[in-house]
Amino acid sequence: MRNALTKPVIQQFYKFAVVGILSFAVDWALLIALTELFHVDYLVSTSISFIVSVALNYALSLKFVFPHRDDMSRKREFTIFAILSAIGLGLTDVLMFVGVTVLNIA
Repeated sequence: MRNALTKPVIQQFYKFAVVGILSFAVDWALLIALTELFHVDYLVSTSISFIVSVALNYALSLKFVFPHRDDMSRKREFTIFAILSAIGLGLTDVLMFVGVTVLNIA
């Protein structure tokens, strides 16, 4: 017998996945456009596309995926999100630098 919470959890997972895929697509498309079409340095392109996709992900997640928690202010939610995103941006830039400059993968 299925738990009554199963359907809402599955629906939330699907919404989360769609938002993630959309954010990834924007990240990838913007990275390619900035680097290949506008000849922006790859690390700058990486940072810009990452920040845009994270902002999109945050906005769509708030609107469609996660309900607001009454026990936490929006400011605190955003602060936690921003800190984790900054860590992600740092890791992304380091990996891009290693891949492109050190390992010459292009």
